Amino acid sequence: MNLVIIEDNELVLKQLLRLVGERAAIRVVGTVADEAAAVSLIRRVQPDAILLDLSLAAGSGINVLRRIRAAGTPARVLVLTNQSADIARRACESFGIDGFYDKSSQVLDCLEQLFSWLPQAAGERK
Repeated sequence: MNLVIIEDNELVLKQLLRLVGERAAIRVVGTVADEAAAVSLIRRVQPDAILLDLSLAAGSGINVLRRIRAAGTPARVLVLTNQSADIARRACESFGIDGFYDKSSQVLDCLEQLFSWLPQAAGERK
């Protein structure tokens, strides 16, 4: 599975890369921290899945969702954010996300859903 991670917090990004790196079947094909770079990267690499923060260095994750869905990007999207308000969740759901998780307490739940998309044998640890 090709994965793009959109996260502007370096510490969180390092943690995600470490945890995702434990799965041989996942290849991180890019990481970015802002809206314009995210949209460009997603259009260029056409990932299977995206981990998306809503608060970015420049722009917003909701705008990334809007733009990639308007372009017809079919990737599965998991939102991992500190913006846990229902209005943010509903906005993301309107763009067909596959999951919405609170970054402060649900990182492992988010990754569990991501890993569930892997074929069983491929999902095993290296």
